Amino acid sequence: MPVLAAGGLTDGADLATVMSLGAQGGVFGTVLIATPESFAHDYHKQRLVDADGEETVLTDAFHINWPPGAKVRVLANSVTRGERGDPFSEVRTIIGDEAGRPIYQFSTDSPLRVMTGTFDAMALYAGMGVGRITQIVGAGDRVRAIAAEAAGLLDANAALPKERAELASPACLAHEMNDSYMGFASREELLPALNELLEAERAGARVTLRTVAESPAELKPLIMAIHRDEARWCGVLTRAVQQLAGEPSGKTGAFHDKAMAIADIPARLAFLNRGQGWVVRKLKGLLPTIRDETIHADLAAMLASHENNIELVTTQLPTAPHTGAPHER
Repeated sequence: MPVLAAGGLTDGADLATVMSLGAQGGVFGTVLIATPESFAHDYHKQRLVDADGEETVLTDAFHINWPPGAKVRVLANSVTRGERGDPFSEVRTIIGDEAGRPIYQFSTDSPLRVMTGTFDAMALYAGMGVGRITQIVGAGDRVRAIAAEAAGLLDANAALPKERAELASPACLAHEMNDSYMGFASREELLPALNELLEAERAGARVTLRTVAESPAELKPLIMAIHRDEARWCGVLTRAVQQLAGEPSGKTGAFHDKAMAIADIPARLAFLNRGQGWVVRKLKGLLPTIRDETIHADLAAMLASHENNIELVTTQLPTAPHTGAPHER
């Protein structure tokens, strides 16, 4: 049965993330409100463009015509700041109009094109990816851009390497030599190494995805950024294995269970950092043995990304407890 992921998806990297974790597609909401075709009022669209990633609030203040206790995620406004009084008061105040239909304060109505009224007091729906919406773009252009970016990261049908050009000198037999003679890893050596890294990145992606939900607000952007990277490298490694006509591993590294056994979030991040260090060491040993330029470039970028994420976590968690180096990831 097809599975579609939803919640905070904004761009092609998000789509690549959820597809690398097993979804067949993604559901995009907020990013499509910020389009000319959307029936949302221009006020709502501009608030989405102007918002940063920390401005959303999960609240039950907008509850009229909505099941009790069912919270919605919106941009912070006068209602969520408590400037409009008690949302659950029996008093009903009209704050807007839609072609003769009254819009009540604390209702789930959001500003639409045909509405008038106090828009700042209405429900300005927005997902957690709103900080990455920087302009109003046509729906067709936005969908095409999302699809193109995701395909660039996860295209399973990437072309195989071109045949090696005939060498200039027919007397030179270097092209007939085994790669190991030249210091390069053979296909049989490279495939297990790439799959080992793929299992590690899948573990890291799942650990960070689960950790985001458990983390304090100040750590969520950092952990989500690392998660997006981990998922991206899952796609890159999958493509590299397929380029070598291999079968990508479907396993998840043992690092996942070890990391999730650590309840304390800073301690888990410190452990994650040491897992990232393991990947760095593996990549540094593997890179000199890779002949293929595309795979080499991808893994070099992966190395730089992991080194950067290690530095980010170290900076943000300078006193994180030492958990010991994981033997495997």
